[in-house]
Amino acid sequence: MLLRSAAAIGTGISLLASGGALADSNFLNIVQDGNTNQGSVVQTGQGNTAGTATLPVHQTGIFDSLTVIQSGDGNTLGLDGQGAVQFGTASTDGSAANSATIIQNSNGNRIGELVQSTGAVHASTANTLTVTQDIGNDNVIGSIQQIEASGASGNLATVVQTGAHNWLDQLVQQSTSTEGLNRILFKATGNYNGTDLGPATGPGTLAIVARSTGATASRIIQGSDLSGGANNDAALIITGLYNEFGIEQLGIDNSVGSTITGLGNSFASYQQGEHNQISSGNIAGDGNDMGLRQVGGENAISANLQWSSGYNEVGVGQDGESNTADLVLKGDHGIFGVSQLGRENKATLTSTGNGNIIVAIAANDGALTDRGNDLQVSINGDGNNGLLGGSPQSFTGPALLVADAAPAIAGSLLLAPDAGLMLGPHHDSAGLMPGLLIQWGDGDSMTITVGASRASSNNLFTAAQVGNGNLLTAAIDGNENQLAVLQFGNGNTAASEIDGTHNITAISQ
Repeated sequence: MLLRSAAAIGTGISLLASGGALADSNFLNIVQDGNTNQGSVVQTGQGNTAGTATLPVHQTGIFDSLTVIQSGDGNTLGLDGQGAVQFGTASTDGSAANSATIIQNSNGNRIGELVQSTGAVHASTANTLTVTQDIGNDNVIGSIQQIEASGASGNLATVVQTGAHNWLDQLVQQSTSTEGLNRILFKATGNYNGTDLGPATGPGTLAIVARSTGATASRIIQGSDLSGGANNDAALIITGLYNEFGIEQLGIDNSVGSTITGLGNSFASYQQGEHNQISSGNIAGDGNDMGLRQVGGENAISANLQWSSGYNEVGVGQDGESNTADLVLKGDHGIFGVSQLGRENKATLTSTGNGNIIVAIAANDGALTDRGNDLQVSINGDGNNGLLGGSPQSFTGPALLVADAAPAIAGSLLLAPDAGLMLGPHHDSAGLMPGLLIQWGDGDSMTITVGASRASSNNLFTAAQVGNGNLLTAAIDGNENQLAVLQFGNGNTAASEIDGTHNITAISQ
């Protein structure tokens, strides 16, 4: 049975449309044009549809309010191209523009395309959206777009998916070059969310350090170009197994925060612009895969993996000047590394645990000794940097003749944030092993500290500085640690302090 409402057209009216109790395969669309519109849709049953591209749920006015509640399996809002649209016109009193609340309960429900657009001044809030898909599995969000024109305040979106095998194709917020203040809160609770692999049984296509942040999977995007959007904020909370999500922000003064709890999750974040921040805290669980990338200046990245974490991989890439990266790993058998290209960048890597791999590469392209990069590495634990491709590795004395003295890696100076590939691609410099710490350029400083909080043993490092006026200091407390240091250039300084037995430090200048 197919039920179709007459298109409701009104100015400043409230409309309630219901498919009836436990009614299936109903169709409904709403058209409202006026100053203050309120639309409410309640559909209970299976296979119901609200809005298509040709017969949409459509509101136009100063303030539009829409509530859609669909309970049952296989229901759809905005079946295809712009099947659900809110368009806010100019406000004379600074009021908000569009507001929508979408609730879909049970399995196999879908939002095809939902668009909120603000075409003129709304001083308080442009578009506000709350979407909840829960109490079921295999739910889909095809496309949600919030578009903000000049003079409007920011967009707000809260999206929650609960269950298994739920999919978000894209959630987009766009702003003009002078606006911003967009906010996104996305929560995924369950397993295999953000993947398109069907009944998957392991990590999806975004794994291996989130595909070096050329990520696809479920996408969250703020800004349409480099001039679009400032002070945007995206918060991502993932709980469960094998979930995959990527966030992209373009513009300035933007921020991303993520909290990940569970096993085998993949997360990628990409920012282009200046004064941006990525913060990934409270990462707890095993086998998680994270890639964080920034292009521009004065950006900051921080990531914190908790004690309960193991076998995690984190890769960071920063391209620009005056960027900072602060990575903290607490757990065993993880791989994490940072790559920085530019000047006056700073990276701090802290590892507490056993059997971890730590990699850092920084390069600057100018002969300015007062604008070099700074790297600080602190290790507490045993057996770190002792594996290459899963096989035990070790230097020989003295430190394998300073790790073969051959850092011929110019083509690999700027790594994508792919910690898994950090272990093996340097075939043009076979002497460089895990624990690879490289600075290429002038005026760089490197500090290596092993065993500051407790004596640490059987750790391996290779450190290389290529350029002039570089400084390296190392302090090691523990037994059977090995450090090979290479410095190529003029005016370089290296100093080490070793406490313990059977340690090897080899320095070549």
